[in-house]
Amino acid sequence: MSDKNNGMRHSPKSVYTLIGTGMRIDGNIACTGVLRVQGDILGNVSCADESTGSVIVDSAGSVTGAVDAGHVEVRGRIVGPVRSNRSVEIHQGGSLSGDVSFRTLAIHAGGIVDGLLDPVPAAVNDALAEPPRPAAKTPPPDAPSPKLAGGMRRIAFGALALAAFAIAAWAGLHRGGRTSPAEEAGLRPDETLAAAAAAPAAAPLPAPPATEPQEAAPAAPVEASAAEPAAAAAPPEPAPPPPAAAEAQARTDERILAVRGTNPNRPPGVFLLISNSPSVLFRKKRDEPGDGDRITVPAGEKASVAVAPNELIRVAQGHDVVILYQGRKVPRDTIESGAWISFVPR
Repeated sequence: MSDKNNGMRHSPKSVYTLIGTGMRIDGNIACTGVLRVQGDILGNVSCADESTGSVIVDSAGSVTGAVDAGHVEVRGRIVGPVRSNRSVEIHQGGSLSGDVSFRTLAIHAGGIVDGLLDPVPAAVNDALAEPPRPAAKTPPPDAPSPKLAGGMRRIAFGALALAAFAIAAWAGLHRGGRTSPAEEAGLRPDETLAAAAAAPAAAPLPAPPATEPQEAAPAAPVEASAAEPAAAAAPPEPAPPPPAAAEAQARTDERILAVRGTNPNRPPGVFLLISNSPSVLFRKKRDEPGDGDRITVPAGEKASVAVAPNELIRVAQGHDVVILYQGRKVPRDTIESGAWISFVPR
């Protein structure tokens, strides 16, 4: 931080864009070069050129939304997070309400910052540009090949199936407490299992003799016994929800719950989100159909989310979040209801 006049210099060849005094833009802006704001912008501002891209908010200007540029200079008011890969400078009378990510930061006497300061050195930026590739796992020298391991598993499964068949045959002979023919013949259990595994299938009973010579009738297929369990039927497909339940869910999603602020000294166009689990939010205008813009917040992150007076917010996934607006904490049942939330400033 510095109290000296370290004003940013811009190349004469930079493209200048001016949002004049009295002009208001409701929507996101993407630009190159230098953007000077003397009016009001309700939306996100992004400058793609990292070397010469700059956003200058003069004393009469304001931006309510996220700002992403190589250089950011604040003489007026920004309500929303600021991300700069080079420098951020806040002059006397300028205010910034939101988290700031920067490489260098200069705050002059009389400048105000209300948010989390996240300095990112140049070495960290270069390291984050390309994530490290995971090292390939090398199998130990004595590990079997995949084909050999698959063959060994098939042999083991076959042995288990044969043992289960033999046990089932032995249990069937003893079902109901009756003495099996093998026990009457004096065979031991291990001999019974071996005989059951090696014995051929029982032949069907012969047909009764006819008065006249005739060809033997083909054996009829043996029907399954009533004592044997029937084949498992496929599980029924779940029935679709009735139209009344679908309409009730649609009405729940379109509900609007108002959250009123309690502290007028807090910024009215931004709320703080603390995500304890991966969360997904949607932001849209009040009369806009559908879900609007998607906002994803990783677990353990804090984010300052800008919201305009006519915009709604809904937590669609990961309800383990904390939302603070002008000193008021949004009730958990309001967040878990999945309804749209309207923020009303004090």
